[in-house]
Amino acid sequence: MSLAGAHEDARLRKRDRASVVTGAGVGAALGALLGVLGSPAVVLCAAIGAALGAVVGRVVGTRVSPDDWDPPAGGHSYVGANTPDDDIVGS
Repeated sequence: MSLAGAHEDARLRKRDRASVVTGAGVGAALGALLGVLGSPAVVLCAAIGAALGAVVGRVVGTRVSPDDWDPPAGGHSYVGANTPDDDIVGS
């Protein structure tokens, strides 16, 4: 496997993990909130919410491209004295 392929795989793994964890956290919080408001089984509602949230997070995460999630390094930041506007004005 090439270095570029390994980097691509790492970016996808990071995206997938973050999506699942975020979805599980949000789902658990919403499930616990609904459990507090309507049901005595708060822990069960939180667990179901976490499981559903993880699935939704995984599905949503696959819709985000690796370049949007973790842009490749090496582009111009245009911070400092050599911004494109300065180059145009100076010439």
